[in-house]
This record gives sequence, C-alpha cells and structure tokens, in this order.
Amino acid sequence: MKIAYIILFGLLNLLIFSGITKKIQIGFNIRILMTVVVAIITLFHFVDYYRLAIDNQVFFILLIFSLSFFIFHFGSKLAVFFAKAVTNRTDEPLYGLFTKWISYVVFPLIYIFQIATIIKN
Repeated sequence: MKIAYIILFGLLNLLIFSGITKKIQIGFNIRILMTVVVAIITLFHFVDYYRLAIDNQVFFILLIFSLSFFIFHFGSKLAVFFAKAVTNRTDEPLYGLFTKWISYVVFPLIYIFQIATIIKN
C-alpha cells in the first residue's frame, strides 16, 4: 500500500506542478487518466478494507503539503512582483534564479518529504 501512496502523491504533485507552472506539458487524456488513478487510490484510502492505509491525520498532512505548491508558486510570483516594484529593475537575474529555486528545488523536496513520511509510517 505504501507504493500506492507514493504513486498517489507523485501523480498529484505532478498534476499540480504541471497545472500551475506550465513547465511540463501533459496531454488531456493522460491528465484524465492521472486524475482517475489519484481518485481511485484516494477512494481505497478511505475504504481501507484490509486495514493497510496510513493514518488519516498523516494522509491529510501529506495532502496539505501537496497543496502548498500553490502557496509556493503564487508566493514566489508575489515576492518577485514586489521586489521589482521596489527596485524598479526588471533585468535582475536573481528573479529568474528565485523562480527556478522554487520550481526545481522546493517542489522535489516536498515530494521527498512525502515519500519519507509514507515509508516511515
């Protein structure tokens, strides 16, 4: 069941990441298939016929971490906007570096945290 949770949060994170950043293009049919797989695994979590599921509290904490992608994405956009407004400079290379840091470091670290938590529980 731990592998199913790793797949669940991997697909969910990929769907959210590709939806808000547009850095990964996923076809419509693949996106629908991924959504159906996420829904089925989530349904299995709540049905839990064989008592193999992780605790609901841990599940919701991991779900909140997946939803924190929205906060990081839009928070970084807001921070760059205010930094550009204060400095009146738009050519600063640090803005691009900050966006890359959020996209390519923070997002994978959240998924690694989720995998470690799933394996531990």
